[in-house]
Amino acid sequence: MAVSSHQKGVALCLLAGALWSISGVLIRTMENPDVWRISFYRSGTLFLTMLTLLLVRYRGDLSRAFRGAGPRTLLAACFVSGASLCFIASLMLTTVANSMFMLAGQPLAAAALAWLVLREPMNRSTWIAMLVAVAGVGLMVADAVAAGNLLGNMLAMISTFWFGAFVVTLRATPAMDSMAMLAVTGFIVMVAGTAGLLIGGGGFGISLHDLILCVIMGTVQMTLGTTVFTMGARLLPVAPVTVLALSEVVLGPFWVFLVYGEQPTLWTLAGGGLVLAAVTGLALVAGNRSQPAAR
Repeated sequence: MAVSSHQKGVALCLLAGALWSISGVLIRTMENPDVWRISFYRSGTLFLTMLTLLLVRYRGDLSRAFRGAGPRTLLAACFVSGASLCFIASLMLTTVANSMFMLAGQPLAAAALAWLVLREPMNRSTWIAMLVAVAGVGLMVADAVAAGNLLGNMLAMISTFWFGAFVVTLRATPAMDSMAMLAVTGFIVMVAGTAGLLIGGGGFGISLHDLILCVIMGTVQMTLGTTVFTMGARLLPVAPVTVLALSEVVLGPFWVFLVYGEQPTLWTLAGGGLVLAAVTGLALVAGNRSQPAAR
């Protein structure tokens, strides 16, 4: 039986979510996890991988790859770099569920920033979704304060807004070369990781076990996950893509619970559920509005 383009798009987006979701369990599996060391090797792998792909695409002429990369490409790379660093740090300081559920609010953060920066109008559905999501975040933050891990939740929240800023920059620059942008991102985070290790005195030494996990994150999780998602997103409308991307948020805590028994609190589940419901509801409403009326 032939597979439709819609079915292919759904399968690819779900696969991307599954690939993205492994970051938490991989970091929990590390022997000696360190924010700067993980960032250096993970992003160094991303940088080398994207550089290799760009060499293949442009037949060895890297100048063509970055010739059209203007200030907005650099700005987008800076936003993704900040989001990546904050997200890795949050995983060190709070549960994977807290970090992932905070990250689920990224579409709403992007909508808010687009309203402020691009003056894009927000309808009533978006405002309602934001209020529901804020209530969910409030529950998780209150729970974090009681548990003494507020910093981890705040870093996850900052990561969410960095990702939102990246999406707004991308919308303002639709012709941006994503490969070149990811290569610049890998380089920026690698430099940040180098600075952090040199200033903190942690050193670049890493076990083969942890190095392999970092390489997996840089290639399988980041490069392959993003590539697969891009392929799937081209076959589907925006609304289902937004919902399917949430598979990362659901699977991330599940893997850690399955392997290490890391359980989120009831308040985290309640707050995360509100955020997921807000984003899913908004995506479904937007999808229904974009469909032509039946005749």
